[in-house]
Parts: sequence; C-alpha cells; structure tokens
Amino acid sequence: MDNFSVEINYCSRCGSKIDEDINQNDRAVVHICKNCDAVYYENPKIIVLSLIDFNGKVLLCKRAIKPRLGYWTLLGGYMEKNETARRSC
Repeated sequence: MDNFSVEINYCSRCGSKIDEDINQNDRAVVHICKNCDAVYYENPKIIVLSLIDFNGKVLLCKRAIKPRLGYWTLLGGYMEKNETARRSC
C-alpha cells in the first residue's frame, strides 16, 4: 500500500467483513460490504455537481448503479484516485 491508502477490514454500517471488488463503471478497485452493499471508495473526495434549470424546473437523473440504485440525484459524481479533471469527449 502507498502512504495514502487506508486498509478497510470491516463495514462501518453493519460490521461485516469488507471485500475488494471491481467497480462496474470505471473498473477501479473498491472496497465493498457484500452484506449491506456499502461501498468504500479510496478517493480524494473531490466532487462536481451540476444544477440545471430548464423552464423553471430542475433536471435530475436516476441512478443506474449502486450505491443508491434507483434514487434521484443531481448530475455529478466523485473523481476517483488517479483520475484527471480533463474532459474526455
């Protein structure tokens, strides 16, 4: 482990053993509790959100991935460890 890594052994929500898994979206390794589906990311906690007003209404998106699958949210997300802010499209 590098100097900034944190070893996570047990879930802070339910106390079950934490496993490593591959994030289904970006293929990064994440720590996950297979008992309660809590995900523990190792990232710098930089986030970006967009608030879009369209004709007096706020645009939301419905999450298609865990955690909080199916919940409504603002557009945005975390930057992952070693990800750059450079636009890729």
